Formats: sequence, structure tokens, C-alpha cells
Amino acid sequence: MKNLLKVNEKRILEMQAGARELELWLLDLLRQGLASLDQVQDEYWEEIASRMVNAKLGSLARRIRTLKQWTNDHLEWHQIVLREICFLFLVAKGMQQLDQQPEALQCELLRIGGVQVNTTLLEQEKGIEDIWLIIGQEYGQDDKLNYRRLWLYGQKSKEIGLLLDFAWGSTQFFPDYEFGSLYKGELVYYPAATPLRALLKGPVPHKGLFEGKGGMDSIPQLTFFFAKALEKNPFLERYPCLINKVRINKEDKTFQIVDSKGHTLPLDPQTENKWKLLALGLDQPISIFGHWTGHFFFPSSVFAMNRLIKFSS
Repeated sequence: MKNLLKVNEKRILEMQAGARELELWLLDLLRQGLASLDQVQDEYWEEIASRMVNAKLGSLARRIRTLKQWTNDHLEWHQIVLREICFLFLVAKGMQQLDQQPEALQCELLRIGGVQVNTTLLEQEKGIEDIWLIIGQEYGQDDKLNYRRLWLYGQKSKEIGLLLDFAWGSTQFFPDYEFGSLYKGELVYYPAATPLRALLKGPVPHKGLFEGKGGMDSIPQLTFFFAKALEKNPFLERYPCLINKVRINKEDKTFQIVDSKGHTLPLDPQTENKWKLLALGLDQPISIFGHWTGHFFFPSSVFAMNRLIKFSS
């Protein structure tokens, strides 16, 4: 598994040295307190971010720069920043103790740090052959780099995979997958503690209807499997899933997913078209695909009125 990563011992040592430096910086930040962070200059964040880049921890550098944006743009930034500080601290400690981790968790930590996978070798690995539904589609920008997230759902396997692509400037993504379409192919997962990102070998458009559904029928079932996934991977940030037989409820200013037994999950406050979600579930229960973070559920698409409806950007 680890042989698929583009990394050598020298880089690992550099990353571990950077992780020790990050740990000290985070402890110093907490000693000073969060209250003053919205007043610090850009240089405060850029200095440690640059040091992470030098330590071959570019992905962590991007997360640190995002911390600065949260302090400027979000009313509840203290909670968000504290959660991110905890995550970065956990990564820093794990990176320093890399050799003591199981191989799958080593791959997870190295991925978080920014190590790339040798896709040529990965394509030689055996994957899951199935008909895959493009059940979610997201576009965005990360540090001036355009990205595309495509969520795939297996018709027979019921497995979920993430195709993550990047493009600079006006470069177009290829292939041009269409939301709601079907492709026959072999899905191969990147090495990770909880495999999610993948590549699709030999995708061929498939005509016909999606015949598989699967998914979970209650919120306690979702939270149980989320907890089991966290046991394997304490660095897990999102848990993709399909939840069936649910409705949307509005309580004060909060929107919630409600299952048939009355269990609830808070919907991400930034979700667009929340009223449309509410309306879709008025006449009959719906199925929602998205991901749970342990704090909020982010909807990507909905099965309703015998069709798949996109909700992510």
C-alpha cells in the first residue's frame, strides 16, 4: 500500500520536523488565546504556512491560510478555528509517531500532509467492477486551483467513491462527467485508512436506469457506522452516505434531517435551497446523499419524485 506513494525517507524526516514545529506553534497559539486572532496581521499566518511549505507539508500550509479567512468571514469563527486547531494538532502528533501507526494510517497521514499517489502504479491494482452513478458533483477553488469532486455510487456493490480532479485557470476537466449519468468501469481506491478517493478505470457510458439503491434507513445506523469509521481513522473529516426515508424539518432558524423514528441530524447552515429540500419531503419521504462531518450534514443530491436532483454547487 505504502509503495504507491511518491515519498522517500528524506521527505518523511522533513515532514516530521515540520510537524514538531507546527505542534509548538499551535501550543503557543492556544496559550495566547483565540480572542486576539481576528486582530493579527496576515504575516502571522503566512510565516508558519511558509515554514510548512518548506517542510514539504503544503496541504497543511493551505489549511493554515484558511484559518485566517475564517477569522475574517464567519461570525462563529472561534468554534471553527478551534476544531481546525485540534485537527492540526492531531495530525502533527501522528506525523511525529508515523512509524508506530498501522500502514493504512501512515498512508492517511502522508496524504493529509500532501504526499501524492503514483497513479500509474495505482491503475495496475485490482478494483471494483460495477455500474457507477454520478450521485454528487461539486466544483470549487482551493488556493487559486480549480477542483471537481464527483461522488460515485455502485449499482451492485453499493460502494461510494470520490473522483477528485484539479485544473488551473480555464483548463477544462476531462472526462466531462455528467451529473446523474451512469458509467461502467473499475473503481480503484487510493491507499487510506478509510478508502474514499479513487480513480475509475476504463469508464464507458452506460444507458439505462439505475437499478440499485441501498443506503441507510435510520440516523442511528449512520452515526454507528460513522463511529466505526472513526475507530479506523481518527483523521476522518467527512463520511459520505445515502439516507433513506427522511424528511426535512425547520425548527426556529435550523433545518434538520428527520428519519421515521424522529431522530435528527442538523443540516449544514450554508446549504442552498433548504426550502426546496423541505418542500420535496412534504408529500413522501425522500432519500438524501451527502456527507456527515460529526457536526453537520452536507447534502449533495436527493432521490425524489422518481428522479435524482442535484443540490451541491
